[in-house]
Order: sequence, then C-alpha cells, then structure tokens
Amino acid sequence: PALRLCRSRPPAASTPHPAATPRPATPSLRDLNREISAHGRAGRLGAALAVLGRIEALERAGVVRRNVFTYNALVDACGRAGRVDLADRMLGEMKGRHGIEPDVVTINSAIKAGNVPHHPRKAAAAAAAAAA
Repeated sequence: PALRLCRSRPPAASTPHPAATPRPATPSLRDLNREISAHGRAGRLGAALAVLGRIEALERAGVVRRNVFTYNALVDACGRAGRVDLADRMLGEMKGRHGIEPDVVTINSAIKAGNVPHHPRKAAAAAAAAAA
C-alpha cells in the first residue's frame, strides 16, 4: 500500500531548493594572496595589483581584510618587477594606513626589492624602523 501511495503522488516541483542554487563563490583572502604571489613570480605586476583591487572591493563589502601575507606578496611582486618606489609605498601603507606589522618575510622582500641596504647593520636598523 505504501508503494502505491508514492507512485500516485505528482512529481516534485522543478524549482531547486534555495540552498542548492549555485552562487558565485567569493575567493578567500588566502586564495587572493596566492594569486598575487603567482602573478609576482611570473613578472605580472599589473595583474598582481588588479588582485589588490579585488581585495579592496571585498574589504569595502566587509568580506575580507588584508593581512601581512597580502603585503608580503605585494612587496615581493613589486621587487621582482623592479618597482622599488611601489614596494616602498606598500610598506608605508601596510603599517601607516592599515596598522599591519611587517614580519621577517616582509623585511626580506624589502631587502630583495632594494628598499633596505644590504649591509647587515643597516638592514637591521631599517627592519627595526619599519617595525616601530
């Protein structure tokens, strides 16, 4: 009897459940940081900065908030592209505008970019100044 009941029911509505409808996926900050790194390693600074623009849009929407890894990738990308001026601007923005403390990777990227003298004492002083 139960089987007959199931067969006699009309077919289910073709509208999918709201939870089953696909939504455009918002990339995680980790994925966006990885994308910046990949563009930087490939020498595509413009594409890396375009990803930063996407991060800024997501920040305005309250979805993500850039972090030290974002700036590490950006400073490295700027350095690989030979844009010391832009790497310096990113370092200033990192601490001044966003209150993000540089870490060892940030300082090493800055050294590679040419922002910090290669002399160990001068590099240590510059690292201390960046952290202050």
